[in-house]
Amino acid sequence: MHLCETAIASGCVSMATPMFKQYQSIRNTLSEDTVLFFRMGDFYEMFFEDAQRAAAILDITLTARGGGDAGKVSMCGVPYHAAQGYINRLNRAGLKVAVCEQVEDPAQTKGLVKREVVRMVSPGTNLEDDGEGAGAYNYIAAVSKHKTCWGCAALDLGTGNFVLCEYDSPAGIIDELLRLRPSELVIADSAEQEALAGVLRELHPVINEYENWIFDPSQAGKRLCEQFNVQSLASFGIESMAAALGCAGALLYYLQDNMHTALDHLRAPRALQHSRFMQLDRQTIRNLELLTPSSGERHAPTLFSILNHTLTPMGARLLGNWLLRPLLDAGEIRERLDAIEALTCKQETLQHVRRLLQPVKDLERLLGRINCGTPSARNLVALAISLRSVPGLKECAAGLDSALIRRQLEIMHELTDVADLIESAIVEQPPVGVRDGGVVRAGYSAELDELRGISTNAGLDR
Repeated sequence: MHLCETAIASGCVSMATPMFKQYQSIRNTLSEDTVLFFRMGDFYEMFFEDAQRAAAILDITLTARGGGDAGKVSMCGVPYHAAQGYINRLNRAGLKVAVCEQVEDPAQTKGLVKREVVRMVSPGTNLEDDGEGAGAYNYIAAVSKHKTCWGCAALDLGTGNFVLCEYDSPAGIIDELLRLRPSELVIADSAEQEALAGVLRELHPVINEYENWIFDPSQAGKRLCEQFNVQSLASFGIESMAAALGCAGALLYYLQDNMHTALDHLRAPRALQHSRFMQLDRQTIRNLELLTPSSGERHAPTLFSILNHTLTPMGARLLGNWLLRPLLDAGEIRERLDAIEALTCKQETLQHVRRLLQPVKDLERLLGRINCGTPSARNLVALAISLRSVPGLKECAAGLDSALIRRQLEIMHELTDVADLIESAIVEQPPVGVRDGGVVRAGYSAELDELRGISTNAGLDR
């Protein structure tokens, strides 16, 4: 039993301060694997068990505070302007973070300020973590059994990548989960967890349990049609995948339940075609040490680490996916080999392409942040810098004799108007946050320039 619940059971809540009553009423709506960041002034405070486990993970001082007649209460806190770094560390430790803000102005409020959880940040929905794993997919997966079929859907919120698959047995799902390596799993509160117990212990994802009706295929189909603004799922080629559709709908339900933001950047769901790729089982993936060393040593070499000379996180993710899903079609394999030959035979062009890719940032994740409403000014500047490389890349690679490269060049859009707008509006090196201003260029907005002048010169005439 959580300490907040223990306090209720023992009658301490009735004797606690009003602030602690408010804290406990909010905390008791959250799951055990969640830490509550409770906004108090310039800090997010944590209490009870949350404080104890967060202090150990974050290496911050654990103190105590008076809780009225309830006695001393464990407590720790982090500055609100530096909260994201602490959230990232808690997510990497497998915990969710509920950010609880003051939703009333303290200066205009008598008594206790109203507070509400305004966002949930979990390992699979954290778009702000640029640390380890930036070059890998960060999937949230859902698994469910429908009749005799096992379905799986996986979504990387940062890149918008959305894939579905089905198998006749849990063994196929287990191998798929080892390829996807999700940081979170959405699953029905039923027998599915028992069948997947071994792989769950190995991957230890954050588990989100939902009732079986959330995985209903018919309701899931309606959610998907609404999300992607289509009348039918036939154009996606997934309309007959009932088990996988139920999982895809459950993922959308989970994100809408927790994110409360637009998901317009999500790509249309696509079925993983088993006939197109070699199906590598868990033993093969381990023995070949494709992505992770069998020794368990963190920095031991793998096939990926040896082959990876990519210059962007997008390239690293693509390479990792290719290693886990080798092609079977001889025509597609020859196309890739022809593209490699076209580049390696023209070393000057290859080196020029690499120079142009050097400043390109993670465009997929930048767009994810922008669409979810969480970009910083530095993210926007990084987007503009990345877009400036596109015209040069198209010109440089135009002469290469490769059908695969030509197709890629046809779908590359320069978007110079977007880069021009960002560069005209935002300073070249904006601050990390927006609290102190200094983000928008002088001359971009006459109204803003006037307000800046008033602010700067307000005290000079006295």
